[in-house]
Order: sequence, then C-alpha cells, then structure tokens
Amino acid sequence: MAVFVRKRGTKMVKAEHVNPFILSVCKVVKDVCKMDLKIGKPGVKKEEYPDDASIIELGIVGGLSGKVILNMEHPAALEIISKMMMQPVNTIDEIGQSAISELGNMIAGNAATVFASNNIPVSYTHLRAHETLRHL
Repeated sequence: MAVFVRKRGTKMVKAEHVNPFILSVCKVVKDVCKMDLKIGKPGVKKEEYPDDASIIELGIVGGLSGKVILNMEHPAALEIISKMMMQPVNTIDEIGQSAISELGNMIAGNAATVFASNNIPVSYTHLRAHETLRHL
C-alpha cells in the first residue's frame, strides 16, 4: 500500500505530517487483517496508479490541510478485503468497497489520534474509496 500526500499552498510536506498515516496504515492493517506491512523508503514521486488500484482519499482540514491518498494494488486490496470479511474474495463488489471505506475510516481515526497527541487538531472533509483512479 502506498501513501501519497497532496499539500495545499506552498509549504513543504513534513515527515511528521506523513508518518502518522504510514504508522496508522501499518497498525490498522496489522490489528484488523493480521498482516505485517513493510515500510519502504519514503520519497517524493509522481502519483501513478495501476488502472485496477483501490484508492482511499482523505481530505484534511484543521491544523493541517490537504489530501492523503492511500493506494492499494488490486491483489493487495482483495487480500485485505478477504481478511476483513474472513472469507475469500475474488472481486471487489459493493461490500468490498464498503470494507475498503471502513479501513479508511479506521486509518483516519488512528491518524487523527496521533495528530491530537502532538497538539495538531485535524478533521476530515471527506473519505472516498474508489476501485480505480478515474474517479479522482
């Protein structure tokens, strides 16, 4: 799963603003799906998604403002949905999309808690889950 942060304005995106999302993704996926994710080397790269990617988009306001995009390739999304539903899933239907949305809610809540503990209040303007990028 990849985490992308779109900033608003001209300020640089800081590690302390990205790390709560990375840590929250790892924690929630481990707690809910019993899967250990490996954190790769952070860096700046162009946003590119496979056509069959599952996307969770979070709009952020408050102490920070911008957008966070969580990107899962199709096989990873199927594995996560299967673990959440406790049965094999071969396609992403409405229930699968709902599972991905719920995963996004859990990640957003966990990240908000991390930000609050650092005296950075955040709220989410929206959370949208899409099966493909063309909906962004």
